[in-house]
Formats: sequence, C-alpha cells, structure tokens
Amino acid sequence: MTHDVGLRIARNSLANIVRAVIVIPVFLLITPYIIRHVGAEQYGLWALVGVITSYAQLSDFGINESLIKHYAEFRSRDVRKMNQLINTAAVSYLVLGVLCTGVFLLLMPLLVVEVFQVPEHLQPLAQQLFLLAVILFCVNMVAGVFGALQAGFEQMHYTSAVAVLSTIASAAGAVAALSAGYGILGMMYINAAVALYVSIVNIAIARKLFPQLEFNPFRHFDGSTLRQIFGFSWKVQISMVTQLMIFQMDSIFLSHFVGLKAVGFYEVANRLASQIRNFIIVLFGPVSPASSSLQADGRTTLVSGLYRRSFKFMTLASVPVFLTVMALAHPILKTWMGDGYDISAYTLQILMAAYLINVLTGPGAFILSGINLPQVGMRTSIAAGLLNLALCILLVPSVGYFGVAVSVFVSLGTTALYFLRMVNQRLAGADLPFYRQTLRKPFSLAGMAAVAILLTDSFVPLSGYGRLFLAGSCALGMIYGVLLQDGYLDDYERSLLRSLLPLRKQGR
Repeated sequence: MTHDVGLRIARNSLANIVRAVIVIPVFLLITPYIIRHVGAEQYGLWALVGVITSYAQLSDFGINESLIKHYAEFRSRDVRKMNQLINTAAVSYLVLGVLCTGVFLLLMPLLVVEVFQVPEHLQPLAQQLFLLAVILFCVNMVAGVFGALQAGFEQMHYTSAVAVLSTIASAAGAVAALSAGYGILGMMYINAAVALYVSIVNIAIARKLFPQLEFNPFRHFDGSTLRQIFGFSWKVQISMVTQLMIFQMDSIFLSHFVGLKAVGFYEVANRLASQIRNFIIVLFGPVSPASSSLQADGRTTLVSGLYRRSFKFMTLASVPVFLTVMALAHPILKTWMGDGYDISAYTLQILMAAYLINVLTGPGAFILSGINLPQVGMRTSIAAGLLNLALCILLVPSVGYFGVAVSVFVSLGTTALYFLRMVNQRLAGADLPFYRQTLRKPFSLAGMAAVAILLTDSFVPLSGYGRLFLAGSCALGMIYGVLLQDGYLDDYERSLLRSLLPLRKQGR
C-alpha cells in the first residue's frame, strides 16, 4: 500500500470519525427523550419504521454500491461515461421507486395486521408511518445518485458534514415535535423535511465535485451503462437481501411472537450496538473506492497489502472498544435509560459479541467488492441470512426474547469463518498465522481489561457518567498504550496515524 493511498484512506476515515463523535452523542440523548414521551410500545412501532425502510432498500438493487465503484473508476478519465452513469441510475431509481411504493401499498394491511401484529389501536398510525417511510426512502434513493459521488470521489468529509447536519436537524425536529404533542407522526414529517433539504445539498455538492455534470436523461441514458451497473449490482443486491435477514429479521420476529414492548427493549440495545458497529465500519468505507482505484490504475499487487493493514487497523479499532462496552453494558444501560433495562443490557452484550465478529470481516468485504469480487461476500451473506432465519424460526417461538440475539450471534460467527477462508484464497498473506498474530494481543489485553471492569463493578457500581467515563478511559488507555508501545504497529502504520495529526493545518 503506497503512502498516497494510505493517506487518502486515513483522511477519509478521519472525516468519518468526526461524524461519529457528533452523531453518536445525539443518538444517546434523543433515544431516552423519545421513550419518555411516547412509551415503550410506540417506540417499538417507531423501530418497525426502520424495518420497513430497510426492506424498501431492496428496491435499490445494489445500484448505489455499483455507482460508487464505477465513479471511482471513471471520475478522472471519462466525463461522458460519468454523465451516463448518473442519468441512467437516476432513471432506474425513479422507476424502481414507483414500483416499490405500489408494492408496499398492496402489502400494507398484511404487514400491519398479520406480520407485525400491531395492536388495533395503533394500526391507523402504523399505516401512516409505514407509507410515509416508503415514499421518503424512494425520494432519498433517487437523490442518492448524487450523494454517491462523494464516496466515489473519495471526499468523505462532505458525506460526514451532510450526515452531521441531517442528524442534528432531525434530533432538534424530534424534540420540537414531541414537546408540541405531535408524537412519532410529527417526527416522521420532520424527517421528510430534513431529507428534502439534504437531497438539495447533495446535488449542490455533486456539481462542485463534478462541474461537467449534465442531468439530461433523454441525452445521457444509456442501455449498455444500465447493463454495466446491474452487472455488478445484482451481486450486491443478494448480499443486501441476506443482510436484512440478519439485521432486520429480529424486530419482525419479536413483534409477531413477543410484542411491541419487546421490540422497544431490544431496539434500545440494538441501536446502541449498531451505532458502535457502524462507527467502526464507516472508518473503513474508504478502503472500497481505494481498492477500485488501485485496480483501475493497474496496481493490483498492492491490494493484498491494503487488506492486511486494513484488517490490523480494524482489529485495533474494534476489539478494545467492543469488549469494553460488553463489560460496561449494565452500568451503561442503567445510566443511560434508568432502571428496568437489565434485559436490554444482556441483549447489548450478546449483540456486541456478534457485531465484533461481523466488523472483522469488513476490510475483506470492502476490498473484494472494490476489485469486482462481491460474490464472495454475497455467498457469505446468503449463508448467514438463511442460518439466522432458520434459527429464529426454531428459537424465538420456543425460547422467546433472547432467541433473536442468540440467532444473530451464531449465524454471524459461523459464516465469518467461511468468509475469512475465502479471503485467504484470493488475497496473498491472509492466512491463519497472520490472523493469529494480529488478533492474539488485542484480544488478550482487552479480555483482561474487561475482567477487571466486571470485578470492579461487582464491588463499586460503575453507574453514572463520570464513573463510566473513568472506567472506559482507563481500560482503553491501558489497552492502546500497551499495543502502541509494544510494536503492534510497524513504522509505516505509525506514520499513517501521525499523518492524521497535521490534517487540520494542511486543510487551511
């Protein structure tokens, strides 16, 4: 991995860190506020809105990921092709959006009454929310053609700025809607207004990044470009379907077999775990367009080195954080949400273990997708999705609430081993000795720190923001201090970390 590629990835990752530093605290503040105003049952209904939106995402057909890959390949050498990609994708999204909305309108009564088992007094509200969510997603999908330029051009600071803007605006709007008595329906209308504004901002940024942009589907729509987009995207689409079977099937089973309140308790833990998971994942999002760029420039021999270093940085970023959160799960939930959320704390521990396994496959998934091998991730996702579905069908009716979290853990853990084996067959150096050497020290140190936290909490309760901050800081400081001083990173990897420090000065 050359210094220019490493620095570009590091700069984009830093932009994602800044975004997370702002977005995650907003999420932590707004969640208990919503539950206090609407109750656990309506919060469960609000969580189901996310499920509907996620399944509406199937109408994307993987086009967004395909666009990012092709933008990265053609951005500096073919203006005509870039305009064909933008206009062809926009037309495709518009057609798919109309079809998606029609399908959900037909299925809406079945979903509300039979699948989600929404209580009768909440069914009219649920139908309004779900319909608005689908329409809003379809509008965002068309506008996403322009938003994808930011990732394809490896300008993640724009993506981060837009995400921060939308998060703060949505949170402020939610507070205003709830305090005025408009409930979660008011929150949905606020989200619609924010999404419209974000779409306008993304179009403006797209014109800045690509001044030659011409939005004229009659001139630039191209059948061969459509086939090129779908030639890659169908593999991504299958992965998306199976990812939904892992990350969104839980709420459906809980709503159907246990009830909306159970969905609320589960989502408190799941959304916190997902925020941490997504924070780690987005740090490595720049790896995908970087690998596409390396392949397009003919520097394919550097891809294996990019994977090994990315996996090491992923291990460094994720293992200490995830194990520390698992150890602090009960004091975190007590401090954040108050009493009565022990079941959410246990859920958080199981999900953090599952998501840690999942994020460790992230570098491989990004790189293989970037070099036009998404079928590896596709096959892994199919296996994980089918296994999770089978386990949910078996465990949730018999075991109940925790059957969902256990199903997620087993399915992600089992299929991660298969995926890493497939990576080993395609990228040089990704063998068992490499994984053993990379994982052993972080897991050992983080495991010892986690045990120390659990023992401390049994004698001196760590509830309270001050104690949580002190315990977490001490644990992470010890882990990272030892790793960074003990030769875990080589000289080049240290230089990448140091290169982030003067970025603010360079950007002036």
